[in-house]
Amino acid sequence: MRLLGTLAALVLLLGSPVRAQMAESAGPVRLPEVDSLVADLASDDPDVSLAAYRKLPRYGERAVPSLIEFLAKPDPDRPGESVRGRIYVLLGKIGSPTELVLPALLSGLRDDSSRARQKAARAFGLVGAPAAVCIPALEEALQDSVRWVRLAAATSLGEMGSAGAAAANSLVDLLGDDTDEDLLMSIMSPSTAAYGALLAIGAPAAPALASGLLSDDELVRARSSILLTEIGPPAIPYLLGTLAAADDSDTGVLVVATLFRMGAPAADALRECQAVGDTEVREAASLCLRAIEEPGSVELEGLLRAVLGNGQPN
Repeated sequence: MRLLGTLAALVLLLGSPVRAQMAESAGPVRLPEVDSLVADLASDDPDVSLAAYRKLPRYGERAVPSLIEFLAKPDPDRPGESVRGRIYVLLGKIGSPTELVLPALLSGLRDDSSRARQKAARAFGLVGAPAAVCIPALEEALQDSVRWVRLAAATSLGEMGSAGAAAANSLVDLLGDDTDEDLLMSIMSPSTAAYGALLAIGAPAAPALASGLLSDDELVRARSSILLTEIGPPAIPYLLGTLAAADDSDTGVLVVATLFRMGAPAADALRECQAVGDTEVREAASLCLRAIEEPGSVELEGLLRAVLGNGQPN
């Protein structure tokens, strides 16, 4: 599957007007000192390797041809380290010309080394919005068998701004990607990265998040609800659309709880919820309206906990 997204992105890149301009130009000039620094990335001396890594971004586009050429070489056999991975990050930091950088990063998503794939996925976020043409390939990286690759791809999608909305459905699916009970690992999970990405995308992600309330995965449902509350009023039409599509009381009540957390701006939408056929939804909506109109009522707070559970505002 990774190959399909990569091919689609390459077709777009190769067909761009800027690509045609690059073909007519001489491209970045090769510098001997850059070749030497790139070779130092593979040095057995960690100080030499680190110094080269820090110096290379100063050369900008002039370092790109040498970095890409080095990608064809095998990685030194070092546990937990990938020279190619460092090169992908350097290419992301330099960012241009995208007509050279992005195809190299796309190839990195197919690297045999999971660490190199992780760094390649992360590098797209360093490029930012100009890398949006590669979103199909990053969506496939969200399905990688290695969690760190999935995490890196989700993080990069969030750094593309509103353009990342093209991957919102895939990111919503990733909200349920919590398989580790260890606290630190759960904080550094793909689902946490997807949450942050969707939060960064903001209102353009609302349609996908509203559909997430219909998911069979409880984590996806709960996190989609919280994110929709963060988006606020722009999400209301999509929440009402989900309410109309829902065929169970639980989803309807979750829509009501999400609206309730928005407070007074969602009062009209809650009145619309009072008109639906589901009794539980109507009762929940009526209770929420009363709580908005009569803030601080101890009786209402108890009823809200019983009806909405975690749907209450904090």
